Amino acid sequence: MEKLSECPLRILLICEQPEVVTGIRAMLPSPGYQVTAGATPDALPPDLPHIILLDVNGVPARPERALGPLWESVATWDTPLLLLTAREGVDRWLSRLEEGLVDYLAWPFSPGELAARIRLVRRTKAMFDEARKTHRRLEELSITDSLTGLYNGWYLQHRGREEVARAKRYQHPISCIMVDVDHFKRINDAHGHPSGNVVLAELGRLLKSIIRGSDIAGRYGGEEFLLILPETDGPDAMLLAERLRGTVEQHCFSLSDLPLTITVSVGVATFPDRGISGHETLVREADQAMYQAKMSGRNRVAGGRGEG
Repeated sequence: MEKLSECPLRILLICEQPEVVTGIRAMLPSPGYQVTAGATPDALPPDLPHIILLDVNGVPARPERALGPLWESVATWDTPLLLLTAREGVDRWLSRLEEGLVDYLAWPFSPGELAARIRLVRRTKAMFDEARKTHRRLEELSITDSLTGLYNGWYLQHRGREEVARAKRYQHPISCIMVDVDHFKRINDAHGHPSGNVVLAELGRLLKSIIRGSDIAGRYGGEEFLLILPETDGPDAMLLAERLRGTVEQHCFSLSDLPLTITVSVGVATFPDRGISGHETLVREADQAMYQAKMSGRNRVAGGRGEG
């Protein structure tokens, strides 16, 4: 977010009347302001403006002709906009305030009024940015496991349903990998729960480093992790699962008292496969395959319905 005190304040003035441009420049002198003027919003300066002043006195009656290019531009849609309009023309612009227009100022006005309104618009924009930043952070926290930084169980379920529905619609494969730490209770008993948490957090980072950007990794619960792999068939999922298992086995986890190695048991399930009709059955098959890997001696990969 730009600092409100940033100097000079970059202003883009869109105005077709040279005398108005001259007057505005006089009201907003340097070094406090850097005014770039143009008759249309088509050509933007290299340094994007902090605020746009749009003089609409000479603009046709339809506001969209003046405002459309600004609102449609990716570069300026988030830039505060201050309309400069004749006092008798204010009413026809008021309906646009809720559609992205920040504020307006009616002629005639003094240099002090213009500067104050610019500060107000900037302050409003800063408050809006901060609120949006906080909202995004809260949204991120609501879908993130606080220990590992991966997605949490709620998001895995929500996103998994979406991905399986997409796979069914287009008849594309999707795979699911369930990962469970072998003998995790022994780690907690021998080294303490904080050390167990260190192992889980580091394992989360390790899993994240192995998968593709399009894959979804999350902590399913306790010492279990779930990977959702769109556009991945059974053989490719088995290959990834085996690479994951081997990487974990060779990795040295850093605890405060001594290095530690662990193993994981991994289960794989893939849609389309008989009996798998949705996200819940896909996860259940992966979970059963992971249980099969544990029953077969741990530190293994098993595929659902006897695959692998």
